[in-house]
Amino acid sequence: AWRLRLGSYYKRILKDVDAVIFSGGGFLKFKNQGLNYYVEQIIKIAAKRNLPVMLSGVGIEGYEENDIRCRKLKEAINLDCVKIITTRDFVEILQNDYIFNNNTVTARVGDPALWVPQCYDKTRSNTQSPSVVGINVIRGNVFRDYGNALSFDGLKKFYKELVTECKRRNLNFVLFSNGMKGDQQFGREVLQELNLPVKGNLLPAPNSAVDLVEMVMQFKCILGARLHACITAYALGIPVIALVWNEKTSMFFNQIGKPDSIFDENELDSKAIVDSLENCVNSSYEDGIRQELKNQTQKYIVQFLDLLGDRKN
Repeated sequence: AWRLRLGSYYKRILKDVDAVIFSGGGFLKFKNQGLNYYVEQIIKIAAKRNLPVMLSGVGIEGYEENDIRCRKLKEAINLDCVKIITTRDFVEILQNDYIFNNNTVTARVGDPALWVPQCYDKTRSNTQSPSVVGINVIRGNVFRDYGNALSFDGLKKFYKELVTECKRRNLNFVLFSNGMKGDQQFGREVLQELNLPVKGNLLPAPNSAVDLVEMVMQFKCILGARLHACITAYALGIPVIALVWNEKTSMFFNQIGKPDSIFDENELDSKAIVDSLENCVNSSYEDGIRQELKNQTQKYIVQFLDLLGDRKN
């Protein structure tokens, strides 16, 4: 029944379109969130209607030949209507395991969120000098859900120690989330268990992408937990270090030339991480790396749009 309702919905909204682009996000995954079912539905409808499809700067989270969900996702993205697939991370898995259609163009590019400043016309001027450190919170089970050992209570213990250390050093900090309910609730629980007021220590959840961008812009540096808090900070030129619960975060920091700015579940020492936060404020990024990632993203979108022009001609 769910598949029928979903199929009916997508048939309706794809009725008058010329093409389909999946823009960023962890779409090539099958173990969590169920996004594979949406991808399959959309691509199969596109195939029946002869609509070209592009997956642009998407994330790839694993491949398992023995998992039926993985095999069905693989089958869908190899349909002839899928012209180009670019990924922000594991292009080797895409090319070696997923794709067998020789007509499908594949490449590694930058995440589409690198275009945040241009998309929302948001930049931070040189005269602005924020003094607040942003600490990104995330739901307590995220490490376990992605195959790590760190428990809900273990992650909460770390955040409590982190907040305590920030207060001990009189660091001007605030907790914030990317807007997901579980993340926001986790932040509230951390503060409540420390007998600290939520108001003033946890920012209200952002209701839109613009809200998140404006939130990140007010920080002098951030500790990221969600990948797109990190990417948003990087796009805006704001120093960022991060917790790693998924290889996509490691891949991103390797791409931008900051492999030493990440901490896995075995490195969650509050003092060391606060040290890193204080030290990263004076760090900078290589603009050439960021621009090249953006150029690659744009290159393949233009290539896809050129295909549409050929169809209409």
